[in-house]
Amino acid sequence: MANTTTAGIFDSRYFQLGNFRNVIHACNLTIIDHFADQLFGGDADRIIYSTSDYAFRRRIEMQSGEDRYRSNNLNLPFMNFSVAPNGIKNGGDRSWWNHSLNYDGIYVPELGKKMRMNPIQIQYDSTLYVKEEIDAMFAFSNILWDDSNETTLKPSLTIDGFDVENIGVLGYNISYNTQYNESDWLERNKIRALELDMSLQTWMIQDKTEGFGISKKFILNLEQKHPHTNNTYLREIFEYVAGEDDEPVET
Repeated sequence: MANTTTAGIFDSRYFQLGNFRNVIHACNLTIIDHFADQLFGGDADRIIYSTSDYAFRRRIEMQSGEDRYRSNNLNLPFMNFSVAPNGIKNGGDRSWWNHSLNYDGIYVPELGKKMRMNPIQIQYDSTLYVKEEIDAMFAFSNILWDDSNETTLKPSLTIDGFDVENIGVLGYNISYNTQYNESDWLERNKIRALELDMSLQTWMIQDKTEGFGISKKFILNLEQKHPHTNNTYLREIFEYVAGEDDEPVET
């Protein structure tokens, strides 16, 4: 399962991160896990975070040993993905927005605080590269099955030592198109490319440590009416008091 914290993400950062939780990074790691299992038998090294325009160069940079210096060795198949331009927005295809969750948040007992939640949708550009036509058909078929029903991912954030599981609903905009803009490279190496653009609807999360409290004592008043005579009733009032270590008592 993908886990991430905000610490150590940036080599040099200006902002004090405070209650920021890097949900986008957690989603990226979960997408890598999902497609590694879906297409590559668990081999996450065949998935790179890169734009499609830069994917070949990035793939070669990531090769190890002598393979790194062979310009035509992409070690197919592999897949790239990246957040699309203007690809993060509030809302999404589902009506998840809730005023209480957005403003007040939900209390998480393990953390001892509330978490504010706001639905967002992330658009990804992605391309899958294979050599043989049968590999292209196999991969496309797997993606069609994945797209035929709701695919739910579970991005996870580590907050104060606890794994907090988010939800992500994956959707596709797929195209069986074997063309690619680096045509000279494709012609020499007979590479087929499949567009696998996708979206993920998830929750943006933020800590809320102020503006709420937990009651240590409460008083519950109950009233019950009993018929007495014609058109009259007797009122019976109960008051229960309970404290942090108290059992409810009747007064």
